[in-house]
Amino acid sequence: PLTGSSERADRGAGIHEKSTEKALKSTVNPRYERLCLRSLTLWAREMSQAQPMNGSTAPGTGVASESPGSREKGLLTRRRILRAALTDFARGGFEGIAVKTIAERAGVASGTVFWHFESKTRLYLETVTLASDEFHKELSHIVDDQGVPFMHVIDKAVAFLREHPETDRLLSSLRGEHPCETVSEATRLVETRSVSTWRRWIARSGTNGHRVLPSASDANLARLIAVTVAGSFAMRLPDEDFEVPRALLADFGALIES
Repeated sequence: PLTGSSERADRGAGIHEKSTEKALKSTVNPRYERLCLRSLTLWAREMSQAQPMNGSTAPGTGVASESPGSREKGLLTRRRILRAALTDFARGGFEGIAVKTIAERAGVASGTVFWHFESKTRLYLETVTLASDEFHKELSHIVDDQGVPFMHVIDKAVAFLREHPETDRLLSSLRGEHPCETVSEATRLVETRSVSTWRRWIARSGTNGHRVLPSASDANLARLIAVTVAGSFAMRLPDEDFEVPRALLADFGALIES
């Protein structure tokens, strides 16, 4: 009797399994199934290029440690994602752009973006840092020279931003973004870099700015300059050129250099 019960139970389980499989097949949309398979295939291909098989690289670094070729491919993918993020974040801001949009522009799967940057927040902060570093690297070519006038630095900044409108839009947009923690951190990163640049200029320019603010330290004077310059650039209307902020900064420069 026990053997008969076991056989009946096995037959019943088999019938239930077949009916469940049949029900699943009838409810799954073949088109959706193909789409999922295609997405998973693309994701797996991208991950195989970025992720080391031995697991020696932590997620978020995005650089495989297996061979120089793998590392180079990972770095190229990472740079491509950052450039795509710069374009999209400049257009839509942190909250207005989805990671999927950036992934599509970079030609990678969304999973690859998260492998390299862990989160949208980290991607945004690294994108802003990249834009800020490139901008201030250009200014560093002249701020370290002795006695460079304030407006020479401003004209150098204007020339760079005209040639790189996406960097201009991204950095200027920080003041118009919704004040969330990520945007606030990005703003602090940019301000810190800007203050450093203007402190170097103060040290070599021989400016008399302390006559205007006699109690200010070099750090506070540099911060005043950084905030004034950034605010002047950001106050422009969309697609407006730099004539108005440049005129205002000329007056400001005359004040601190008087």
